[in-house]
Amino acid sequence: MTMSLDGFVADPNDQVGELFDWYEAGEVTVPNPNETVSFQVDDASARRRYES
Repeated sequence: MTMSLDGFVADPNDQVGELFDWYEAGEVTVPNPNETVSFQVDDASARRRYES
């Protein structure tokens, strides 16, 4: 991954997958006030979110 001075981030194929892949990395759905957006994280990440 690289980032330009203006903040654009991309891999060598001009994709940003690595940056956002964690949004769908697990089985636990994280509640979000915006009902059109959801996140699925792994169990360890979900526990961390609720412990903080």
